[in-house]
Amino acid sequence: MISNRQIQHVLAVAKSRNLTRAAEEQNISQSALTRSVSTVEEQVGAKLFDRSKQGMVPTQICELILPKLSFAMGNLKDIEHEVQSYKNIERGELNIAIGGAIFNSLLSAVLPIISKTYPEIFIQAVSSSVDSNIKLLLSREIDLIASSVNSYEADERFDTLELGTIPLRIFVRRNHPLCEKETLSLADIVSFPIMVPQKLSAFQSQFTLSQLAKKHPPRVVCQDYNVLKKVSLETDNCTIAPVFQFQEETETGDLCRLDFEMQGFSIRLGIISIAGRSFSPSASAFIETCREYVASTNI
Repeated sequence: MISNRQIQHVLAVAKSRNLTRAAEEQNISQSALTRSVSTVEEQVGAKLFDRSKQGMVPTQICELILPKLSFAMGNLKDIEHEVQSYKNIERGELNIAIGGAIFNSLLSAVLPIISKTYPEIFIQAVSSSVDSNIKLLLSREIDLIASSVNSYEADERFDTLELGTIPLRIFVRRNHPLCEKETLSLADIVSFPIMVPQKLSAFQSQFTLSQLAKKHPPRVVCQDYNVLKKVSLETDNCTIAPVFQFQEETETGDLCRLDFEMQGFSIRLGIISIAGRSFSPSASAFIETCREYVASTNI
């Protein structure tokens, strides 16, 4: 029977395609690694690697079983993760990937609450692209992805838990020409440069844009809301942002939130995890805090 350690050895060689490097990663000698891989080959009755100038090249049968070996190791890591996580919520660990500027903004409000409630929990948050987030999640380097759900919900490898819907609004500077209009249309808005926190393609599946809006793509795309605020204060640009983003600036009168709403003018936020994987107490606490905050802003 193939052991977990032997599976790790085969995966390491397949990944690095170099015995010396794989042995170093697995903290064993090269000869021991060679014996381990040979043992697996004997048990499956097939050669798994060919030696070539390119190194250790997986054979066709090896390429065929690698996904199953990776899946098996992933399940073992899930078991270890859940056992360790449930031992003590107060000293748990939470590794998350953040998708998009809007969730980055939400995180700045949620993390202080989590840190205050569970000061001993170790939290590591990274911000990356959809493809990178998927790789991190599948390799179990992160526990979950906090993002808009659109890019993930059709993928059967993942479970998506929707936290809620954040309304999007349009913000402009004080005394902006649009502030004086009693009734606003989309044509009025797109007559000024539009700024968004992420590419327009990320929004098009989340709220309805007319053909007119498509003819006037955003002039500024920036994930830093401080930059968007500064540009808004100094120009006639219109900034699309979550309803809660510039609350302080609208209360002081520095920015004006336009009285303009359109059906579906929102973004759906959620948690993405490996299908069938349960949440640790620390992850559950994070999710519940996010859900409560989203509910409080959904006005």
